[in-house]
Amino acid sequence: MPPRTNYFQKLVKIINTHLAPSGATVTESAMIYDPEAEENREVDILIETLQLNCVIKIGIECTATSRALDIQAIEKHLEKHRKLGIHHTIIVAKNGFTKTAKTYAEKNREKLLTFSAAKRKQWLPMFEKLKKLSVYGRTYFLKSVSLEFDEVGSIQDFLMDKLVAVKDSNVFISLEEFSSRVFMGSEISKTAFKELKNNEGNGPDPWIKVAFDLDRKYEFRDRNNKTIYPLGMVLVYGYQSKYRDLDVGQFSYDDQDLLIGKFSDKDNGEHVNVVLTKTGDKLIGTLEFSESLVPFRGNS
Repeated sequence: MPPRTNYFQKLVKIINTHLAPSGATVTESAMIYDPEAEENREVDILIETLQLNCVIKIGIECTATSRALDIQAIEKHLEKHRKLGIHHTIIVAKNGFTKTAKTYAEKNREKLLTFSAAKRKQWLPMFEKLKKLSVYGRTYFLKSVSLEFDEVGSIQDFLMDKLVAVKDSNVFISLEEFSSRVFMGSEISKTAFKELKNNEGNGPDPWIKVAFDLDRKYEFRDRNNKTIYPLGMVLVYGYQSKYRDLDVGQFSYDDQDLLIGKFSDKDNGEHVNVVLTKTGDKLIGTLEFSESLVPFRGNS
């Protein structure tokens, strides 16, 4: 049977990825061999963490049924997990559990969590300013590279093409890769976010030009092994972006306050989930998104 997934399961998965202890492995739609049935069976979310040199397996089952889960459903999950060697079971339901189901789970040390009913109206002060949250996916592509020198003669006979290599950390890499490293290392997406976004509204082919000081610290080599040491480099990158506004809410999950932002477009195969928690005076976040959020060059 192929793995199954749904949006509610993906949301619960990223929450547990965010809250899982450091070093834990979180797998969605994990297929585990059942020796009694002699086949693989699916666990919605599997968390594996190392404790005292032993791997502890936590299985999470997610259900979005319209009715509260009854004892039969709880018993079914617990029995499946027993056969699969799961050490701890958590069941997350959008519409809660019956009284007998809660009693059964408590006696069997099984954790039940109701997610959707826990939405809070009173926002934490740190979350208040994030009620309007958005994300973007962006693709950059190199349009041109220009080098600066103090002596014109130093570049004579140097062949500037795609085969130029640059020595970075004692290893030669392509000019395109070196340019990408320098460009992304500048974190221009953060420092010039508004300018980049506004620039996209001014025309169909937005681009950005950035200059970098190289101070003769990098060796450039062409296909004929001629080397040069430029003073500076000017990069021109084109780019395309997709911006998505998120549906944001504050929730409680296992007594933990969460700010959750989400976006889903099933027709285009897009989804975005953001989970933020408050730790001291800081916000710690986890972002998960579909590849389709990032536009391909030439596509809108």
